Amino acid sequence: MTAFIRIPVTDLPTPVDSQRIAVETLLSLGVNPLIDCDGPFGCPLTYAIQHLNADAMAEMMKAVRKFNHAIPAESPGAPTDLQWAISMGLLKLIQTPRSTKAIGAGELYADKLAGVLGVCITPEIIERFPFCNTGRLDLLGWACYYQDYEVLRTLESLFPNLAATFPKTFTVDAGRVSHLAVNSAATKVAEFLLPRLLLTLSEDEEAPWTKEILAEAVHHQPSLAAAVYGCFEGAGRAQFMLNESDQDGATALDVALEHGNLTLANFFIAEGATYGVKWLNPDFRSDGLCSTLAKVIGRPDVAEFRLELDPPPQSNSFYNGNDRLPHNGQSGSCHGPKGCHPPRHLQIPTHPLPHPPPALNPPLRRSQPLNTSTPNSPTLPHPNRAIPALQGRRY
Repeated sequence: MTAFIRIPVTDLPTPVDSQRIAVETLLSLGVNPLIDCDGPFGCPLTYAIQHLNADAMAEMMKAVRKFNHAIPAESPGAPTDLQWAISMGLLKLIQTPRSTKAIGAGELYADKLAGVLGVCITPEIIERFPFCNTGRLDLLGWACYYQDYEVLRTLESLFPNLAATFPKTFTVDAGRVSHLAVNSAATKVAEFLLPRLLLTLSEDEEAPWTKEILAEAVHHQPSLAAAVYGCFEGAGRAQFMLNESDQDGATALDVALEHGNLTLANFFIAEGATYGVKWLNPDFRSDGLCSTLAKVIGRPDVAEFRLELDPPPQSNSFYNGNDRLPHNGQSGSCHGPKGCHPPRHLQIPTHPLPHPPPALNPPLRRSQPLNTSTPNSPTLPHPNRAIPALQGRRY
């Protein structure tokens, strides 16, 4: 099996002092920090938010007000204001993995993040945030979806009455977002939505969200995956959900294995899940040219590495028969725009996965709750034991 490891990296070409001088100089010359230069949401202001650069944010906001800058309207009625741009940057910040944010900010990560969130999370910006997507999720929904605990805590402290502040989160289709939340303030979302999942199932069992919700629960909120599965089991749709795949062709078991979450993988296998070769489509990423100001701030990029897992699982109906994937440890060609083979010492050894596998821990029953203390951390076996599952990571 071949899976992509996508690691967001940032090239910061200048030291901090030089960067500050360059930003101030460019802004004083009238450079507009709201012009998209790298696809959707790719303006210098959103980069500053992603990098937790509160000083650059403040300078850009002052320049926008001084020179009356606006986002060039691509179509009549398109938003052009500063609050819209900040909401775009906040959305990208929520989508950025916590480890990437922490590495980029260094030892002052907590202080920098608090400063940026203090600027971004205001009533004016929250009012613009629902328009960042094509669905009906607002700021609370997105924070739950990406398990951004810092944003959740900030929301809870600023807006205690979440149901009144974020009505869209509490009225969106129950099935689509029932997996979004268990921690912090977001617990209220799960308590509200999970009981309504059965009603939604009885109305439209073949809705698009039905086929993806279990796999997405494993990906975005693993601590809630067993509860979501229990809802489908109560509706008599358990096997249907175990066999359904998400938009990348991965079942709930595949996603658990890609994350190295052996606890969930064993749980699904005990329930009758099987696995096979899946070709995971790399995420769409738009490339473009950066303005000088965007280069000074630092343009986020994604490095792709291909992780080869062998021996491969048996092929199934999702495999199209083209011999694109390397088998039995043999190297194949790199896939993806920047794919490459990891060094031999970084490749993860695997073993055939029996059915059912030898239990690393006692198999989970639905009456036995999952350990939710660290929902993002994979449960790894003792190093002297054989690993009975594929391990990889999906970003």
